[in-house]
Amino acid sequence: MAHRKRCIGIKTYLDKRASDPVANRWVFKAVVYISPHSVGFVGYGDANPTNTSPLVRGAEMRVAETRAVNRALRKAYGIGLCSVEELGSFSAPLKAPAAHRRRMVIPDRTAQVTASRVCATNCAC
Repeated sequence: MAHRKRCIGIKTYLDKRASDPVANRWVFKAVVYISPHSVGFVGYGDANPTNTSPLVRGAEMRVAETRAVNRALRKAYGIGLCSVEELGSFSAPLKAPAAHRRRMVIPDRTAQVTASRVCATNCAC
Protein backbone atom coordinates (compact mmCIF):
# COMPACT_ATOMS: atom_id res chain seq x y z
CA MET A 1 0.00 0.00 0.00
CA ALA A 2 2.81 2.42 0.89
CA HIS A 3 4.44 1.72 -2.46
CA ARG A 4 1.19 2.34 -4.36
CA LYS A 5 0.63 5.61 -2.50
CA ARG A 6 4.22 6.62 -3.29
CA CYS A 7 5.64 6.64 0.22
CA ILE A 8 8.73 8.87 0.19
CA GLY A 9 10.69 6.98 2.83
CA ILE A 10 10.96 5.14 6.11
CA LYS A 11 13.71 5.67 8.68
CA THR A 12 14.30 3.54 11.76
CA TYR A 13 16.27 4.36 14.89
CA LEU A 14 17.37 2.13 17.75
CA ASP A 15 16.38 3.61 21.11
CA LYS A 16 19.58 2.82 23.01
CA ARG A 17 18.29 4.11 26.36
CA ALA A 18 15.28 1.80 26.38
CA SER A 19 17.02 -1.22 24.83
CA ASP A 20 19.02 -3.83 26.74
CA PRO A 21 21.11 -6.08 24.47
CA VAL A 22 22.09 -8.37 27.36
CA ALA A 23 18.42 -9.13 28.08
CA ASN A 24 17.65 -9.21 24.34
CA ARG A 25 15.18 -6.35 24.82
CA TRP A 26 15.00 -3.92 21.89
CA VAL A 27 13.05 -0.73 21.22
CA PHE A 28 12.91 0.97 17.82
CA LYS A 29 11.41 4.18 16.53
CA ALA A 30 10.25 4.34 12.91
CA VAL A 31 9.29 7.44 10.95
CA VAL A 32 7.26 7.17 7.72
CA TYR A 33 7.34 10.09 5.30
CA ILE A 34 4.36 10.21 2.92
CA SER A 35 5.40 13.33 1.02
CA PRO A 36 8.52 15.44 0.55
CA HIS A 37 7.22 18.05 3.04
CA SER A 38 5.83 15.58 5.60
CA VAL A 39 7.12 15.80 9.17
CA GLY A 40 6.60 12.04 9.38
CA PHE A 41 4.42 9.57 11.22
CA VAL A 42 6.14 7.96 14.20
CA GLY A 43 5.71 4.45 15.53
CA TYR A 44 7.55 2.58 18.27
CA GLY A 45 8.11 -1.14 18.47
CA ASP A 46 9.56 -3.30 21.20
CA ALA A 47 10.45 -6.96 21.43
CA ASN A 48 11.97 -9.26 24.01
CA PRO A 49 11.83 -13.01 24.68
CA THR A 50 8.64 -12.62 26.73
CA ASN A 51 6.58 -10.98 23.96
CA THR A 52 7.78 -12.87 20.88
CA SER A 53 7.07 -16.32 19.57
CA PRO A 54 9.57 -19.10 20.29
CA LEU A 55 9.84 -19.43 16.49
CA VAL A 56 11.65 -16.07 16.26
CA ARG A 57 13.73 -16.39 19.43
CA GLY A 58 17.05 -14.69 18.86
CA ALA A 59 15.61 -12.27 16.28
CA GLU A 60 14.01 -9.86 18.74
CA MET A 61 15.88 -6.87 17.30
CA ARG A 62 14.39 -7.44 13.84
CA VAL A 63 10.93 -8.05 15.32
CA ALA A 64 11.09 -4.75 17.24
CA GLU A 65 12.06 -2.85 14.09
CA THR A 66 9.31 -4.52 12.08
CA ARG A 67 6.73 -3.65 14.73
CA ALA A 68 7.85 -0.01 14.76
CA VAL A 69 7.63 0.25 10.96
CA ASN A 70 4.23 -1.44 10.90
CA ARG A 71 2.85 0.95 13.52
CA ALA A 72 4.19 4.01 11.72
CA LEU A 73 2.75 2.79 8.41
CA ARG A 74 -0.65 2.18 10.01
CA LYS A 75 -0.68 5.74 11.35
CA ALA A 76 0.46 7.21 8.03
CA TYR A 77 -2.15 5.41 5.94
CA GLY A 78 -5.03 5.06 8.41
CA ILE A 79 -4.94 1.27 8.66
CA GLY A 80 -7.04 0.00 11.55
CA LEU A 81 -5.67 -3.55 11.70
CA CYS A 82 -2.60 -4.69 13.59
CA SER A 83 0.16 -6.75 12.02
CA VAL A 84 0.75 -10.44 12.70
CA GLU A 85 3.94 -9.59 14.60
CA GLU A 86 1.87 -7.76 17.21
CA LEU A 87 -0.56 -10.56 18.01
CA GLY A 88 1.74 -12.05 20.65
CA SER A 89 3.37 -15.41 21.02
CA PHE A 90 1.96 -18.89 21.26
CA SER A 91 3.08 -21.34 23.90
CA ALA A 92 3.49 -24.13 21.34
CA PRO A 93 3.77 -24.30 17.55
CA LEU A 94 0.38 -24.44 15.87
CA LYS A 95 -0.70 -27.54 13.97
CA ALA A 96 -2.57 -27.19 10.72
CA PRO A 97 -6.28 -27.97 11.11
CA ALA A 98 -7.43 -31.28 9.62
CA ALA A 99 -9.29 -29.44 6.83
CA HIS A 100 -5.99 -28.01 5.56
CA ARG A 101 -4.24 -31.39 5.63
CA ARG A 102 -7.04 -32.89 3.50
CA ARG A 103 -6.71 -30.37 0.70
CA MET A 104 -4.10 -32.50 -1.08
CA VAL A 105 -6.66 -35.22 -1.83
CA ILE A 106 -9.21 -32.95 -3.48
CA PRO A 107 -9.53 -34.26 -7.06
CA ASP A 108 -10.70 -30.96 -8.61
CA ARG A 109 -7.70 -28.65 -9.31
CA THR A 110 -9.86 -25.51 -8.91
CA ALA A 111 -10.92 -26.60 -5.43
CA GLN A 112 -7.28 -27.26 -4.52
CA VAL A 113 -6.23 -23.72 -5.46
CA THR A 114 -9.18 -22.24 -3.55
CA ALA A 115 -8.33 -24.30 -0.48
CA SER A 116 -4.72 -23.12 -0.63
CA ARG A 117 -5.79 -19.49 -0.82
CA VAL A 118 -8.06 -19.89 2.21
CA CYS A 119 -5.22 -21.56 4.13
CA ALA A 120 -2.77 -18.75 3.30
CA THR A 121 -5.11 -16.04 4.55
CA ASN A 122 -6.81 -17.66 7.54
CA CYS A 123 -4.19 -19.62 9.45
CA ALA A 124 -0.53 -19.84 10.37
CA CYS A 125 0.30 -23.08 8.54
